Amino acid sequence: MQSETESCSRPAAGSHGRPTLLCVGNDEALLTYRCKVLKLAGFEAISARPRPEEANQFVSLCRLYGPAMAIACHTLTSNQRIHLARELHAACPDISLLALTNGALAPAESQGYDVLLDSLDGPAELIRQVRSRIERS
Repeated sequence: MQSETESCSRPAAGSHGRPTLLCVGNDEALLTYRCKVLKLAGFEAISARPRPEEANQFVSLCRLYGPAMAIACHTLTSNQRIHLARELHAACPDISLLALTNGALAPAESQGYDVLLDSLDGPAELIRQVRSRIERS
């Protein structure tokens, strides 16, 4: 068992040889839709809703699935978005983080995110940004 301070090791791809993405948000319908779109685009996608009662929830998911990227939905609160970035970067320093927004984010909210994307830009732009970022990794 890994200690809490140990970094996760990231597999090259998901169980089907495709990059794994971790989608995090508060709206189950949006998470389901986004994961379906990403799977159709050739990615493995796992969804998670923040659960404050589960300490280190995202660290555990990162270690279990080894995602190449995490996508924070615009439905997350400011505090949830900040916590997600901190927790994932502490456990998996190499993970790419993309924040979907519905407008401008405060500097504290956007800190730690590699890509900021307006949710109104649509699925095609999300897929393009994810592919671009993963290819650079």
